[in-house]
Amino acid sequence: MRKIIFCFLFLSYIPYSQAQKVSSGIYGSGLNIAFDELTGKVTGFYDSESGYDEKTGTTQFSCTFYFSGKAELNQSNIISFYPGDSVPDSIPGILELGNNDQLTIRLNSDHGGCWNVQTFASEPVLFSLYKAVSWSQIRYVTGSNVDLFKDESGSSSFNVKLTFGSVVGISGMKGDFAQCTVLNSTDDVISGWIKLIDLNLLK
Repeated sequence: MRKIIFCFLFLSYIPYSQAQKVSSGIYGSGLNIAFDELTGKVTGFYDSESGYDEKTGTTQFSCTFYFSGKAELNQSNIISFYPGDSVPDSIPGILELGNNDQLTIRLNSDHGGCWNVQTFASEPVLFSLYKAVSWSQIRYVTGSNVDLFKDESGSSSFNVKLTFGSVVGISGMKGDFAQCTVLNSTDDVISGWIKLIDLNLLK
């Protein structure tokens, strides 16, 4: 009886032991992902554009959404929405891991503008890891004109204000502050410390 029970437990354990981990970092085509090993939470941000308007000198179409989910084996059920929406127009989907730091994302329907840039509803979209980054979370700013500080003491800030909906990749936390990099900045890479109370809550 002991041998039978042991074999059953061993066989039940195999799929979990072989489960892959989501690689945090920058993926191709505008995707950023973070995986928190402590909570098993996956968070991400997709932002891409297409077309060019010669009159305004800007792109014509954009596809932008934030998502979060819980990693289970080699896939995660995710909920996606535009970062900063007061009443998020949520669209569920699935993130599935592949080989060699690749993954796919498929949504039940497309967010506004995405059909002109990249559709996620017709079939899974493949992404490959471009650069690994030690982010544990990706979150967005819920306040307005939020300060980005030079260190975790919060005594000195950069000459920059983060607007509502700004997205950051978090690499560490100390006390009431998170060390972060701004992901959707139009300027050069901006890194610093931000108050946790100014970021969305992860449920």
